Amino acid sequence: MSLETIQLKFSDKTVRTVFQNGQGRMMQLSLPEGEGLQKHVAKLPLALVVLTGKVTFSTDDTVVELGAQDMVTVPELREHAVTALQDSIILVTLMPGTGAVASENESDLETAYSNSELRNKIAPELLPFVDDHAHVVAALESLGREFSAASVRSALRLIGTELDRHFVYEEEILFPRLTALLGGPDVGPVPKLLKEHQTIRTQHETCSSLLDASHVESSVSSTLEMQMQQLSHNLLQHIAKEDNHLFSMASRLLSAEDKHAIARELQEREKSNPVVD
Repeated sequence: MSLETIQLKFSDKTVRTVFQNGQGRMMQLSLPEGEGLQKHVAKLPLALVVLTGKVTFSTDDTVVELGAQDMVTVPELREHAVTALQDSIILVTLMPGTGAVASENESDLETAYSNSELRNKIAPELLPFVDDHAHVVAALESLGREFSAASVRSALRLIGTELDRHFVYEEEILFPRLTALLGGPDVGPVPKLLKEHQTIRTQHETCSSLLDASHVESSVSSTLEMQMQQLSHNLLQHIAKEDNHLFSMASRLLSAEDKHAIARELQEREKSNPVVD
């Protein structure tokens, strides 16, 4: 097995993923003097190492200056920002398995978009949910190949449709029937999925605001790229959990009457609220 060598040279691409294994990820930041990442949070604990240059690193109560070969660690969900005092190269490592939000095996899940066999485990009446997912996964994969204002705007528009329609349909049509079968709103996977819905909605709103601001302030684009990567990661993990577990479980537990009712309600919603391109 050959070993891959990666050159961590200053790049025109501000944020570049150089290695990924499940939720674990290593990213190179190339920050010109005076630019940086505005305040944001990461879902996982991280370590930040300055390879070359000099930066200021700040949290809600601390500001430190870091030079070449200096490192700082940040707990998950701790707000932080970084600004380059000189042209700087930074290596950021996201560390799964050490934070409260890391979940074993979740990062290995596939979506029905990448594994069509998952569709065979899902009732036909629930496949419209899966088809919605496929459109979003395709858009996120396209965004991963080319990050630009146009591709971000297109992805955010499609994700916005997912939030306004797909999330709402799950919350109002599918989830109530499942919670009734599982013993209440605090039992089973639904409470966690609802929390993820809210997290993704918040991240989408943040990215949309950053996209608008990036036309005015160039340094915002660095933060936007990192936030879009986090949004994409969280949304793909959410989709994979539903494709692998939620929809197959619902297919087994829901009665034929419930499944037909879900299909009918989805059709009625689509007729009364058609997608406008």
